[in-house]
Amino acid sequence: MFDYIFAYLVYFFGASAVIFGFWMMFSSAKAKYLRDVSIIFIAVLILTPIDAYIGEEYLAPAFFISIYEGIILKGNYGFQRGAAPIFALLAVVLLLYHMGRLIYFFASRKLFRK
Repeated sequence: MFDYIFAYLVYFFGASAVIFGFWMMFSSAKAKYLRDVSIIFIAVLILTPIDAYIGEEYLAPAFFISIYEGIILKGNYGFQRGAAPIFALLAVVLLLYHMGRLIYFFASRKLFRK
């Protein structure tokens, strides 16, 4: 169990480094909205976990599972098990992001009005 937790911590550190690299790469971009959405997409893609094997308690990154099962399994199932949680979480996170931007827009408009 220690090996599993240690491996996931190393993976989380590597994923954080990748996200930070993308953030540094897009930090000087003039299109802040495009930067934010692309960082959110990369973070959700890398950090979404699902069960490594059906019925087991160990988690694995969903995009690895999706790629593995898409290559190994023939037929309709393929990429679905990993892609479905990624798309669902991406929809939820983008909805929360847009709600936060909308709240910030109305709050800053009211605060700075004279």
